[in-house]
Amino acid sequence: MIPNSRVMRSFGLVLLACINASAALILTISDPNQTVTPGGHAVFHGTLMNTDAVGYTVVSFGLLNPPTDAIGPPTLAQLFPFAEPAVPFNIAGGGQFTGILVDIAVPLAAQIKDHNFAIEAATNINGPNVQTITSNFAAADLTVAPEPTTGILVCIGLAGFCFASGRRQINR
Repeated sequence: MIPNSRVMRSFGLVLLACINASAALILTISDPNQTVTPGGHAVFHGTLMNTDAVGYTVVSFGLLNPPTDAIGPPTLAQLFPFAEPAVPFNIAGGGQFTGILVDIAVPLAAQIKDHNFAIEAATNINGPNVQTITSNFAAADLTVAPEPTTGILVCIGLAGFCFASGRRQINR
C-alpha cells in the first residue's frame, strides 16, 4: 500500500513543528580560556540568546566535566567551588542575557594543570521530550598555574645550591 502524499505532507509538517518547538538558547563565552593561580578566581562571562518567541526562566548554569583535582569520578566535595551570581533570571522571547556565567574558586591546594569543561544554561521548563530545556554546551578552559614568585624562588634556591656545592669543591 502506497501512503497518501497528503498524509505524508501532514506528517512532515507535524514533525517539523515538533523539531522547531525545542528551545533555541544559544550560549557563548566571551573569555573561555583563563589562567589563574591557586587561591584565585576564574570568572567566565558570556551571552545567552533566546531565539524562541517565548520567554524562559534560567535557573542554573551547569558544568559538564567540572574542574577538579580528583583522579577518578569526583565527589561533590572534590569539585572546585563555583557560584552563579546571575541566576535565576528571565530571558524574554528574542531577548538575550550578557554577564557573569560562573565564578570558579580555585582551591589553594589545587594541582597545577589544565581543566577542560563546558557550560550550559538550564531552564525550569520541560520540552516535548520531557527533558529540561537547555542551551548548547559552550567549551571553556581553566589552567591552574603556579604564581610567578614560586618559580623565581625555586630558581634562586637551585642557584644557591649550585653555588654552595661549587665552593665546597674549590675548598678541597
